[in-house]
Amino acid sequence: MKSSYYHRGLGALDPRTKLLLLIATNVVALTHGTTTMLLVVAVVSMICVASIGAYRYLGGYLVVMFACFVGLQSWDWWPHTITRTIYTGSYFVIRYSVIVNMLVFLFRSTSSSHFVAAAKAAHLPTHTVLSLSVVFRFFPTVAADFRAIREAMMLRGVLQGPLTALIHPVRTTTYVMVPLMTSTLKAGDELTAAALTRGIGGTTQPTSLLQLKATAIDYAIIVLSLTIVIIFVLEKIYM
Repeated sequence: MKSSYYHRGLGALDPRTKLLLLIATNVVALTHGTTTMLLVVAVVSMICVASIGAYRYLGGYLVVMFACFVGLQSWDWWPHTITRTIYTGSYFVIRYSVIVNMLVFLFRSTSSSHFVAAAKAAHLPTHTVLSLSVVFRFFPTVAADFRAIREAMMLRGVLQGPLTALIHPVRTTTYVMVPLMTSTLKAGDELTAAALTRGIGGTTQPTSLLQLKATAIDYAIIVLSLTIVIIFVLEKIYM
C-alpha cells in the first residue's frame, strides 16, 4: 500500500465511514435486488477506486465487467448448457466484483493504525480489533512475499509468466504455492505476536496519536450509505 493513498480523494474519509459504505454496498450486491440498485453500488465502488488513483486496477475491472455483460447476453444468443454456465458465472462475478472494489478501496486507502484507532473509537470488542489489525497487515505482507517468490522463480527460469503457470500447474504449485503457503502461515503468527506486543489485545485503552474527525464529506457519504440501504429495503418490501 502507498501512503499517498491515505489522503487522496475519498481515501481521506474516516475509516468508520468507509466501513459503513462497505456494508451498504455489500447488502445490495449480495442480495437479489433490482439491476438499477446493483448498477448504483457498482458506480459508487468505481468512484471510490478512481478517487485513490488506482486507475490500472479500474481499467482491468472495466474489461472484466464488459466481458461479464457480454456473458449475460450469451444465453439469449445461443440457449445452451455452455452459455447457461457462462451466464451464471457472469452474474456472480458482477455482484462479487463490487465487494472486491470496496475492499481494494478500503485496504489501499486505510493504514492499519488508522483502522485500529477507528475500531477502538467505535468501541468494537477487543478480539475484533485484534483480528482486524492482523488482517490489515496480512494482505500487504502476503502480496510482498508473493512478488518476492515470483521474482525468485523467474530468475531461476521456473516461472516465465502467467501462461507458464497455467501450462504447468503442478510445477507452479510446487515452486510457488507451497512456499507462499508456508510464508503465509509464518506471517500470520508474526503479525499476531506483533499486535499483542503493541498492546492491541490488552484490556487497557492505549493512547492514540491519530486524531479522527468526521468532515462534511464523511456526513455526505453516511447519508448516501443510509439512503442506498433504505431504498433497497423499500424495493424489497413493495416490489
